[in-house]
Amino acid sequence: MTQSITLKNIILLSLFISSLCSTLAYAQEEEEVVAEEDATEVEIPFDAVIESTLKGKRTKFYGETRLNFNQIAFSNWISGGASSLSGLFGVDYHADYSDRNGLVWNSNFILSVGTASISGSKYNRKADDRLQIESLVGKQINPFWKFSGDFRFKTQLFHGYRFYTQDGEEKRTLTTQFFAPAQLQSGIGFYYKKIEDFWINLAPVTARVIYVAKKFTTNIPDGTSYLGVDKGENNKFFLGFSINGYYKTRPLENVTVENRFNFYSNYLKNFKNIDFEINTTIRLKVNEIISGTIDLHAIYDDDVLKKLQFKELFGMGILIEI
Repeated sequence: MTQSITLKNIILLSLFISSLCSTLAYAQEEEEVVAEEDATEVEIPFDAVIESTLKGKRTKFYGETRLNFNQIAFSNWISGGASSLSGLFGVDYHADYSDRNGLVWNSNFILSVGTASISGSKYNRKADDRLQIESLVGKQINPFWKFSGDFRFKTQLFHGYRFYTQDGEEKRTLTTQFFAPAQLQSGIGFYYKKIEDFWINLAPVTARVIYVAKKFTTNIPDGTSYLGVDKGENNKFFLGFSINGYYKTRPLENVTVENRFNFYSNYLKNFKNIDFEINTTIRLKVNEIISGTIDLHAIYDDDVLKKLQFKELFGMGILIEI
């Protein structure tokens, strides 16, 4: 790592790791309870047991749509402040399939976009911009382990800018756009799932490709890169291993905590550097329609940016679940 991580980043990373460890420990306790209750059915694949219909096949589609708003206004406020209005729209849907032959196919689609208008600024700012698709196919080895192949794609939809002031005028420079960057990751390995709300996938052979628009790499200095892609190129290939997983828990009746994590190490360069992405979403349900959302997102990718990236979103709004 060519640049040290600040104390703030270390604290944030520690909080995420602590959260992950506690949820994994809780998962193990829950697994033991499930194992005792279902000991008589251990010979049947877990995914095939639950509500198996349609000649032994099982499909399940579920997820949520949310719309959040945040607003603040000042008038003759002595201590100062800037009025702002922001909105966030997001969807998070899953499609699962399994049959009695031990075949499992799980897919997840995430879209989250948001904008913020700040008083005194001539430009709107992004509040969020994420498009992510994940898909995993597994074939039964035993009741809880499967051979697996996974696919992961993520990008953004809208232009990203660097904002600055020059000669007293607010200006911006284009830094990112749709499919620049875009990241595609695919691997083969082993998938573990014992309870419905926890799974982990170990992929010792994982290919990753980062795509960017060539216009962003054309005029950069020699020997440098743009988001990990070398000068004059529009993609960069990596080969390594990955660990990714998901865990959901309900510490209170109206509170749901979802954790998604992905760790990756590149065999071809700087193997000791572990890239990671951890996303924790806390949903506080007020009633059947109104809810609050806290989204914590941490990324460290040594090839893209040698700094810890951290994002926090909080909002209240409408939540529709199916």
